[in-house]
Amino acid sequence: MEAVLFRRRYHDSRSGWCWRSSTIDWKPASGKMVIFRLKLQQAKSMTLAQVYAPNLKEKCETLLDEAQCALSEVPNTESPILMGDFNAHVGVDVEKWTA
Repeated sequence: MEAVLFRRRYHDSRSGWCWRSSTIDWKPASGKMVIFRLKLQQAKSMTLAQVYAPNLKEKCETLLDEAQCALSEVPNTESPILMGDFNAHVGVDVEKWTA
């Protein structure tokens, strides 16, 4: 079992990932995203993108552009999985979201 621990510069909280030895490769795609490539059975592989989206719309749009760029490198033989905290909001009270 391997583990990676990231510490964000602006927060006291820490984010980490643990995985088994089936990891082919992993790389941070930005300060808020990491890409994992996992080995599956029968010589197949799968790509996972774990994202933590910021609250600010401008920064979120930049992150989504970075995610699209990173996922465009996934081989056509794979179906990438994009997962994470996208800070989605319900309703129209923007002032509460950014507080």
